[in-house]
Amino acid sequence: RDQDKLHVEKVLAEFMPLHFGDTLSADNKETQWFCDFQREVEFDEETGEEVGAPKIYEPAYSWDHVKTKAYDYLRRYNEAYPAKGMNLVLFDEAMMHLMKINRTIQQKRGSAMLVGVGGSGKQSLARLAGYTSGHFTFQITITKTYNDAALFEDLRNLFIRAGSKNESVTFIFTDAEVKSEGFLEYMNSFLATGDVVGLFAKDEKDGMAGETRNDFVKDCPHLEENLLNMFNYFMDRLRDNLHVCLCFSPVNAKFPIRAQNFPAVFTVNINWFMPWPEVALVAVSSAFLGEYKIDCTTEEKQKLYGLTGSFQALVRDMTDVYYARMRKHVYVTPKSFLCLIDFYKQLYKVKYEEINVQERSVNVGLQKLKEASEQVEKLKIVIKEKAAVMAVEEKKTNAMLDKVTIEKGKADAKAEVVNAQKADCMAEADKIAAEKTEAQGELDKAMPFLRDAEAACNSITKKDIGDLKVNRKPANIIRYVFDGLQILMQKKLVDVKGTQVEIAKKEVGFIQDSFEEYSILELGKMSFLSDLFSFAANDKDSINDETVELLEPYLRYNEDPAKHWGPWEHKVCEPSIAGKASGAAEGLCKFVGAMVQYQGAAKIVTPKLNALKLAEAALSAAMRQLKAAEDELAAVMAEVAELDAELAKAQRTMKELQDSAAALQEKADGANKLLSGLSGENARWTEDSKNFALRRKKLVGDVGCVCAFVVYCGPFNSEFRDRLYTDFLAETTKRTVPGHAKVELVSFLIDKGTMGEWALEGLPSDELSIQNAIMVTRSSRYPLMVDPQGQANRWIKSREHPRISQNPGMCMTTLSAKNLKDQIEFTMGEGLCLLIENVENEVDPMLDPVLDRQIIKKGKNMYINVSDQNMDYSPKFSLYLTSRLPNPHFSPELSAKCTVIDFTVTMKGLEQQLLGRLISMEQKSLEDTLAALEEDVTNNTKALQLLDQQLLERLVNSQGDLTEDKELMEVLANTKAKSKEVAGKLQEADERKIEINEKREQFRPVATRGSIMYFNMVDMTNVVNPITAQPSGWMYNCSLLQFQEQFDISIRNSEKCQPTSKRVDKIIHFLTYQVYRYTNRGLFERDKMMFKLMVTMKIMVVAGQLTGADLAVFLKAGSSLDVKAERPNPFKWMSDKVWLNLLQISRHTFGTDQVLFYREIVDQIQRNEQNWKKWFDENEPESCPVPDYEDRLVMDRTLGPFLRLCITRFMREDRTGVSCSQFVESMLDSRFSAPVTDAIADIYDESTCRKPVLYLLTAGSDPTFSIDELAKKKKKYPTDKVSMGEGQEKVAREKNNAAFLTGGWVILQNSHLGIGYMNELEDVILKTQEIDEAFRLWITCEITPRFPIGLLQICIKVTLEPPAGLKAGINRTYCTMVSQELLDKIDHEKWRTLVYTQSFLHSVVQERRKFGPIGWCVPYEYNNSDLDACLQFLEKHVSVTVLVGVPVSWVTVQYMVAEAQYGGRITDDLDRELFGTYTAKWFKDDIFKQSFCFNDYASEYNYKIPEGFEISQLRDAIDTIPPVDSPMIFGLHTNADLTYRLKEASEMIATIIETQPKDTGGSGGKSMDDIVKEQCLDLLSKMPEDFVEEIFRAQIQKLKGPPGVPDKGFNAPLNIFLFQELQRLQNIIAIVRVNLKAISMAIDGTVVMTTDLLADLGNIFDARVPVRWTNDASGAEISWLMPNLGGWFTGLTDRHTMLNTWLENSRSIMKSYWLTGFTNAQGFLTGMRQEVTRQHKKDQWALDDVISHTEVLPFDFERVRDVPDEGQNIHGLFMEGARWDRPLSRLEESEPKKLFTGMPAIYVTATTAKDLKAMGLNHGPHGPYNSAVYKYPKRNDRYLIFRLLLKTELHPYHWKLRGVCLVAQTE
Repeated sequence: RDQDKLHVEKVLAEFMPLHFGDTLSADNKETQWFCDFQREVEFDEETGEEVGAPKIYEPAYSWDHVKTKAYDYLRRYNEAYPAKGMNLVLFDEAMMHLMKINRTIQQKRGSAMLVGVGGSGKQSLARLAGYTSGHFTFQITITKTYNDAALFEDLRNLFIRAGSKNESVTFIFTDAEVKSEGFLEYMNSFLATGDVVGLFAKDEKDGMAGETRNDFVKDCPHLEENLLNMFNYFMDRLRDNLHVCLCFSPVNAKFPIRAQNFPAVFTVNINWFMPWPEVALVAVSSAFLGEYKIDCTTEEKQKLYGLTGSFQALVRDMTDVYYARMRKHVYVTPKSFLCLIDFYKQLYKVKYEEINVQERSVNVGLQKLKEASEQVEKLKIVIKEKAAVMAVEEKKTNAMLDKVTIEKGKADAKAEVVNAQKADCMAEADKIAAEKTEAQGELDKAMPFLRDAEAACNSITKKDIGDLKVNRKPANIIRYVFDGLQILMQKKLVDVKGTQVEIAKKEVGFIQDSFEEYSILELGKMSFLSDLFSFAANDKDSINDETVELLEPYLRYNEDPAKHWGPWEHKVCEPSIAGKASGAAEGLCKFVGAMVQYQGAAKIVTPKLNALKLAEAALSAAMRQLKAAEDELAAVMAEVAELDAELAKAQRTMKELQDSAAALQEKADGANKLLSGLSGENARWTEDSKNFALRRKKLVGDVGCVCAFVVYCGPFNSEFRDRLYTDFLAETTKRTVPGHAKVELVSFLIDKGTMGEWALEGLPSDELSIQNAIMVTRSSRYPLMVDPQGQANRWIKSREHPRISQNPGMCMTTLSAKNLKDQIEFTMGEGLCLLIENVENEVDPMLDPVLDRQIIKKGKNMYINVSDQNMDYSPKFSLYLTSRLPNPHFSPELSAKCTVIDFTVTMKGLEQQLLGRLISMEQKSLEDTLAALEEDVTNNTKALQLLDQQLLERLVNSQGDLTEDKELMEVLANTKAKSKEVAGKLQEADERKIEINEKREQFRPVATRGSIMYFNMVDMTNVVNPITAQPSGWMYNCSLLQFQEQFDISIRNSEKCQPTSKRVDKIIHFLTYQVYRYTNRGLFERDKMMFKLMVTMKIMVVAGQLTGADLAVFLKAGSSLDVKAERPNPFKWMSDKVWLNLLQISRHTFGTDQVLFYREIVDQIQRNEQNWKKWFDENEPESCPVPDYEDRLVMDRTLGPFLRLCITRFMREDRTGVSCSQFVESMLDSRFSAPVTDAIADIYDESTCRKPVLYLLTAGSDPTFSIDELAKKKKKYPTDKVSMGEGQEKVAREKNNAAFLTGGWVILQNSHLGIGYMNELEDVILKTQEIDEAFRLWITCEITPRFPIGLLQICIKVTLEPPAGLKAGINRTYCTMVSQELLDKIDHEKWRTLVYTQSFLHSVVQERRKFGPIGWCVPYEYNNSDLDACLQFLEKHVSVTVLVGVPVSWVTVQYMVAEAQYGGRITDDLDRELFGTYTAKWFKDDIFKQSFCFNDYASEYNYKIPEGFEISQLRDAIDTIPPVDSPMIFGLHTNADLTYRLKEASEMIATIIETQPKDTGGSGGKSMDDIVKEQCLDLLSKMPEDFVEEIFRAQIQKLKGPPGVPDKGFNAPLNIFLFQELQRLQNIIAIVRVNLKAISMAIDGTVVMTTDLLADLGNIFDARVPVRWTNDASGAEISWLMPNLGGWFTGLTDRHTMLNTWLENSRSIMKSYWLTGFTNAQGFLTGMRQEVTRQHKKDQWALDDVISHTEVLPFDFERVRDVPDEGQNIHGLFMEGARWDRPLSRLEESEPKKLFTGMPAIYVTATTAKDLKAMGLNHGPHGPYNSAVYKYPKRNDRYLIFRLLLKTELHPYHWKLRGVCLVAQTE
């Protein structure tokens, strides 16, 4: 760390002058650097060939010279290896690293470990160092199949090079290449021994040793030439030549573990790459931007270099803050900085060119408009001159016009006569034409029938005719078709006579057919078909009405049954029926019908055609007469025409003049109109033209800020992005880099049209999502999206749909896909996109070249080498990676390669989405309208942008005079008109959107509530079990899709009603309860109340009823107050903790109105103490009226319930849980506090074949029986069960695959043991095509953070916890473990009694855990295997004792149960004693007596051993046990229930605090930093003075020892103890003082805010003690533990006071010692025993023989008068589980609700066992109770101080079961 390096430098700076003198110190103040690559290249004198530069290790000539040589080697390296070229900036730190690496690998056996985050330059500098040293540099290429064998092959090649060929080799090995820990084992072996076991076979070793023979003989002439010596020579040379350069990241979680596992790997030369300092960043920036053309001065460019460096530093600092606040890892690496520089160059060029193009266009456009304006002025003058000429010409033309008018009058008269005659002729012609048209129409009507007839003929084939000919018995319908044909063609038929005929299965009377007589003859003719065609063409008009009448019986049909007189329900000759008999018959049938229809139409047309011929002849004669009249008229008109020609000429002249004037006027008007229309643009462009230079100038800083945002801000949430961007802008201003004070990020990078397109593609419209989309589309690196809700995934799939649809199987994949390499190759070569889903914390190293874009150019082609294979690369290729993890921990290396973007939905963003979802279900038309409107707006916006662009482009690109180009003028005018039209549409759309949004806003409360519920579900994923520290919240993970499903159910199933406000209320109530039930089902019992409370409070905060400060005060209460700094507690019945809570609540302002509701509560309690104490002592104070405040609480319906909750939590913390339940009920609904159960049948109904059920297990729970019972009802029994574990994944896979097809049920038990299969199960369920709908998958699993999130997000989660209580426990035992068969194994009453006793004991020891430390010091997981082992033992024991008449050996039973079976789990001696007490109490002969009860106290229910032979009788007896257990049945006092409730409440509060981000909770708008700084300064002002070791050492030298001995100073043990305590306390004081100052300075920004300081800041904000105050770096405790900051600080000042008093006044004033105040209390007692032993030196006491002896004094320490001669008085202890009766000096039962009682002073001394016995102390009839004294209420061996004997009238067993002990602290 930097601070460690600075510390070493500081120590050296102090050490050198002191020990080596100032001269030598000054000479070595500056580090002298050495290297061996400074010499110039030398050439062979004879051949002239290059022989390289001599490698001489010598001091650097100068820094510039070394850099120059390094750059020279870099250039040569790039020339030698163009595919691996490196563009490096060798700033000072890089040069230092290069020289260190170079020195290391130049030494024999020199290997290095380069430690730094990814992108620091470790590999690049290692390669360059290897090249400068002339080494062969090697690095393995990772592939998906790379394994141990591949590594061995690479190592063999290196060993041969280094050992056999004597080449120097540098082997670069990174942690990304450690595919298995075995790789490091091989490295460890080589670095330790030079060998890798199994790398070479013996014959290969001998061969390699033999190859070195010549060199061996030359170098080792003194050694014998044998294989052993030669192999040793080979190994020595190998180790000398093979240099391993390890490149590791310190943030890799495995890094510290590897340091322990592979010591040889970590004993190489370790070189830490610290984050690049700002100087280095500036150097890099200047190197890359120095030659880049930027429009600014040299000074401004220098400032830009500094600015880019400061951006990196700002973000690096912010990552620490972000982790402390949000617990999310973000890394900034040097590679990120290089991306910033690259992106800056790219964006600056684009934006600079954009401004230049705009400027050129605008300036040209303005010039064109100016020219047009000048042209208009010239036109006005020309128009005036034209007007005068026109007046003369107009006079001449008018005279000519008069003459022509007279002559034309004469011609008109003649023309009138001719025209009348012509009109008559034309009228007649029109009449004839009309008649002709009518006749043609009638004819046209007939023609379709003729065509139908022809078509019918054409449909008949020769084959059909042939079939008819050979058909001797044709169907009746065929016969009648031919009859019809005979009639039509007027051929013979038989005489008419009746007969019975069957057609279409119906037989009726009809005419006899003529088929055999005539028709068959016609059919037999060869010309049959041609005759038909001939008839249709030539003889069709021969058909007459008689023929048609004869055909009537065959063709008539009417749809109306009443009018249809035919014998069948169809025509006799029905084509469709005839077609069934014969294809020819159908065609003939149609032919007959069509010809009849033709006749009907044709008979109307013929008369009309005849009449038409006569009329046309008459018309022809009339037209001849008309022709003569017209000839005469033509002559007259010819004369008039000459006059007209003259007039026309005059008028043309006039017209030309008028047109010329009009054109000029039109030109002027058009130009004026255009100039007027473009006046807005003219003004805007004029204004823009003034700003272009300024915009160009300010691009320098603007682009920097925007680029920094895009490159760095992706992983941060919305709040931190805003903070960073504000910091970027402020830093730009501070450094005076040209730039705007505020740059609108979104509009700077994209336009509204693009945003609209993204919205149509499915991107949410909130600002965060738009920023994310910008980063995805504009970043130079491929995006890696943190996407827990799947929004990014859906947007990418929609956006890339055209490309994905080309080959979905290749374009979408996961990292676990077997064909990933093929998918990369295909998509990269085809220029498609590749979406890699479900990325977790790492990606396959195979992707590294793709992520780094390591493009190799060969000619026009581009390639990327992936897994040693050159793959085609298309620039169109896109790569997207998405992760479903809500808080993934990406390595710095991965963060450097990708642009990490946090797509996590925000509360406002989700609210907007849910609103749209709700409206689409409630008022779909409204949402559709809005969607269509937004699409129109997007299109119109883009159109408007395009039109504006076209307007300027056309104007700019026009040639010549603008007023001359009429077409351009029209285009410009049209464009402007369209632009106005589109702008109008947009304005109209805005108005409509306002109207629609007003309607939508009515439903927003539902969306708000939905968003609140979802984010509370998400918050539950942060939950950690406060006891076991298990991340149970991981198992609570749910997807947004799961929530949306519940949201949709709520909308569908909630009550439909009007008006809208009422409907909204119904949905909100239904939704809240629905999501609560859904979530509650998957929560463990301990977390259910917490979830309800968090939901309720969040609802109130969002509604503006509560503030963050209100929640903070509820959670922290008075924990931040120092009891010593506050006024003393005036109430004896109130603890100091409650007193501090009251002071805190009296100062807090509640709600948004900042009401000091409880301001006078202390005064109120003093005035009304009796009522307040009564309320305080109530069993259920939360249900009782609050004195003095009840009326106000009832009246305030908004805050009242919360205020009641606060006062209960502050004064009676044990009732917090119950009070929270009441609060939830009052704010939401009584349903939320009612007990709920989810039947397995309901869970089954909700599940589907692709929606498994996941049971979250705790010890003793198993859903298998319930599932099997349901399976029997659903006829799915037996179910397939697989108990997961080693080798069971294959079985599970087979069972599932079979059940997919059969629809069976599969139960995967204990899936936490089969995580490998769980990882693949999601894909199997979702991607298997065919799964039977009846299939169900049931999974059981314990809490594990390795369970795949994808599976969690599709499962129905159900927690399964065994029912609590003795009754439930015993009942469970008698349902699962104890069977009738077990009871019948031994037919003896004592056997059944022992079984029940053992079962009862099993339930008692399990249930006792809930009481915390007073129950068991360590909460052991006793389980059924312990019970089973005991029952087996008891069975055997009874068999060899009771059954043979021998009494039970209770000692044996007690030992086997307490020590051997259950005792195997017990690690604490006190717990062992407790268990032994239970067995001693219940395993004795008394249990066989009728009167025996497990409870030895008076109770409504007596826990007797039930009688009976049948298990059903025993179960019935068990059912009578009370469901709620008194603590007394466990041997505990009733106060233990209070302990349990306090424990439950404190755990819930602590868990809520942990789940919340470290946000501001202060009032008055103070930030978190402000609040913490105030607290730091306040604490600093109260800090005790330092103890100076030199001073207190001298003081202790003067202190006397104990009376009666000459020891003084450091010869007295307690004086030594005092010295050690002062050292420890001073160490703590120094730590606290430095830490508080550092936090304050870090808040001010004067020192760097490190991760450790941020953690401390968060703890102080939460009123908790910073970890470094209580524990050192190794985790060892250095001070004292307290749950709150105020109590801890009080302890600090009290300890200082006590030690200072002792130091200043010696032990003569120390009448009693505060034992709690010692950090090593055991040391105090040891020192006391040493002193007493020395005082009895004459009695020859030995320290090993003396024991502690205590006497409890009858008074408190204040009343102690004298210092004892021997031993010491101690005080400050408290008793838990009982109380000390001072008058009687013995143990007594606790008083109600008093968990701890203070002990009087205790005299502690030392004595021998013999002397103690001689004292004859009276400890009661049963002997003393040997009580443990603990440092804290958390009991374990670590905190045990000593044990003391206490007098008791009751048996010590009683107090042991009570859990009685003494503690030095109550918290």
